[in-house]
Amino acid sequence: MKRLLLSLSVVALGAAAFFTTRAIAGEPAPAPSAAVPLGNAVCPVTGLAVKPSNLAVWQGVAIGFCSPECSTKFAQHPDVYTPALLKEMAAQVAALKAKLPATAPSAAPAAPPVQRPPTPALALPVELGNGMCPVMNRPVKAGLFVEYHGMKVGLCCPGCDGKFKADPATYLGVLHQDPNVAQKIDAAESAWTAAHPR
Repeated sequence: MKRLLLSLSVVALGAAAFFTTRAIAGEPAPAPSAAVPLGNAVCPVTGLAVKPSNLAVWQGVAIGFCSPECSTKFAQHPDVYTPALLKEMAAQVAALKAKLPATAPSAAPAAPPVQRPPTPALALPVELGNGMCPVMNRPVKAGLFVEYHGMKVGLCCPGCDGKFKADPATYLGVLHQDPNVAQKIDAAESAWTAAHPR
């Protein structure tokens, strides 16, 4: 099917070239045995159906006509009737293309997956669970805290976070007096130091 499609395309293009260049140059037509059948079904002169007995060789191409008179007219004015032939050949090529099975475009080979180093798990901040604010020594309010070196330090009021950040060592020292909180501080500081080597 693909060869037929290609042959029709080549013949149609060849016919156009033959009709324009050789006719102008006045070269003699080749012998009928060497003619390439165009396979047109419609007479390019009248638009009627071609009769199998009315084939005429023009510039090496066997063209079908509805009558012998039409082949004569074609020979006299090939430039007038060639467009009709080319239009029919284009329609035949389009019809053949429509019948061909659709082929999926070949997919490019998949690239190998990029090897990325494993992402270390992000540790959540450790809740110290301190009951008293280390800055004001008042009871901690829910939702008020400051994060420092992977720890959540409970505070009593919004202004305490700035004071804590200004001198964290002092306020952690205050919290370190509670043994339960001290263990959490030590563990958090060790983890922070390991994760952030100097």
